Amino acid sequence: MKPIFSSRPSRVTSAPGRLAALPVLSTALLFCTAAACRLFPEWEDVTVRLPEPPAAWSGCGLSPDWEVRAFWFGGRSVSAAGSGGRASLLLPRGERAAVLAYPIRAGRELRPAGALYPSDGEGALALSWEGGYRAEAARILIRAGVDPGRFDLDRFAREALARLGDPWLRPPADFAESLAAETFRVTWLDPPKLFAASVGGLPGSAASESPFGPGLVPDEEGQAAASLPPGVHRWYADWGRVSVEVDEGGAAVWVVKVDSGP
Repeated sequence: MKPIFSSRPSRVTSAPGRLAALPVLSTALLFCTAAACRLFPEWEDVTVRLPEPPAAWSGCGLSPDWEVRAFWFGGRSVSAAGSGGRASLLLPRGERAAVLAYPIRAGRELRPAGALYPSDGEGALALSWEGGYRAEAARILIRAGVDPGRFDLDRFAREALARLGDPWLRPPADFAESLAAETFRVTWLDPPKLFAASVGGLPGSAASESPFGPGLVPDEEGQAAASLPPGVHRWYADWGRVSVEVDEGGAAVWVVKVDSGP
């Protein structure tokens, strides 16, 4: 990722006893102005546009609810997405914010779409699935009190997608400490070790919780195969959901939950 830059103040010279206090006064005024903007921000009503659903969703009838959340230093905003795949958020104008839209199915959040605010679109913000990974990294930095503008998060997301295929195999939370400490290196985005897992009893196809992840497509006997890293992985469909937990040795335990109906 790009190095962390800090601006060096220019050297100020003055005759003894003359104008020496001006730099200090200017700094104080700038600080007060910034503090006032933080305490009494100018708000912008932003229309958030959700991305197109992943193709795998239509194949298994998945139609989740959506919740849109924005995070900035000292604040947050939440809104449900309405018809037409849009939501409205009130954001502090010009202040960096991470905006994430979470699909919600069976009370659980799928991996989000997202974007960083502000953007080029005045009063509008278009979310993307690639942007969800980038915005999640920004959210982590904001929570840690670190300005996300100090990082090349575009490159971070691009590298994760290129190296992993599914960037959520290594979610930004895995790098929370190194991101906040500004010690993260993009070479750490190495693919995790994958293990073969088999799931049985599937009544139909199911879409991954990640928009980049492969779905489960059962054979005639309801069996499906997957290659998974250690951890808990989930898939969703209109008929129910699947959870698979893989331990560090590659042993997998799976649960298929079929909804009983409305």
